[in-house]
Amino acid sequence: MNHWARVVLEELDGTDPKVTGTAREGLRRMARIVERLDVHQFRTDELADLADALAECVDLEDLARIMWTATTSCGFENFIVFVIRNGSNGTPRSRVCTSCNETWIRRYERMNYQFVDPAMAAARGRDGHFLFSDLEDSAPPVKAFWDDAEAHRIGRNGICYTFDRPDRSRIGVSFLTAKSVSQCQKNVRLNGHDLMVLASLAVDAFSYLSYGPNHGEELLTEEELRFLHTLTSWRNPEDAFKITAGFGSNKALQSSIRRKLGAESVFQAIAIASARGYFDDLPYDVNEVTRPFPELSGLDETLLKQLNNPDGS
Repeated sequence: MNHWARVVLEELDGTDPKVTGTAREGLRRMARIVERLDVHQFRTDELADLADALAECVDLEDLARIMWTATTSCGFENFIVFVIRNGSNGTPRSRVCTSCNETWIRRYERMNYQFVDPAMAAARGRDGHFLFSDLEDSAPPVKAFWDDAEAHRIGRNGICYTFDRPDRSRIGVSFLTAKSVSQCQKNVRLNGHDLMVLASLAVDAFSYLSYGPNHGEELLTEEELRFLHTLTSWRNPEDAFKITAGFGSNKALQSSIRRKLGAESVFQAIAIASARGYFDDLPYDVNEVTRPFPELSGLDETLLKQLNNPDGS
């Protein structure tokens, strides 16, 4: 799934013949920089604000409102956050959070669609994400299910993301639309990467609000560890925060870290992570490597040529 920066560049690249080669290469470099940032940068300020809001939502109703706004902002009409498999934290207070209309929810239950819905079956067995349009729909019960979904303004197209949690639970997030397959694919192409990050934040919030605090130890992501490590590697805290200000959703990261570690501040979180040895397993970053001399382009090729041809032939 391509980052939105690359998608936008590809669309721009073929639209204006007046764009010079230098400008095109500059745009490609800008896209690569955005793609490789340690913390995700969202396509719009609105989506970045919604990510921050997801990290701070206080109840499931708040989560539902934020997710519905994010869903419609990315070209979809409905979302579903749902428990696929319970983990060691036991039974959640709520198994589903959705914007689907109540009529469809009641019909889904009455018709036992949970055992017919191909997206539900795929979410149990597939990792990562998948489009509804890629699922097998030739069986008569499945065709009837999709027809019914269309009749209730839910539609038959969408994308689902699945996440395995530290407590061994599995939670899925689907974004649904009544629009055509091509329109759905277009929305996914532009917004899919952002939706994946938003879905991950929604799963974090849903797990905390529905299951309660994790009874086991919830692991920090590499992104969260890298954020804390950046703060620890600068002697002056003010300078460190200036560096991390370039990270996307800085506020969301801090909120997620504090919640996972039970810390009241980011500095307390640093102390906890350091005491538990979390930074020991953090992969080396290229910016942390010091070398005695700069790279000399062409040197390796010259030496190789001399070794292969010592007589100068």
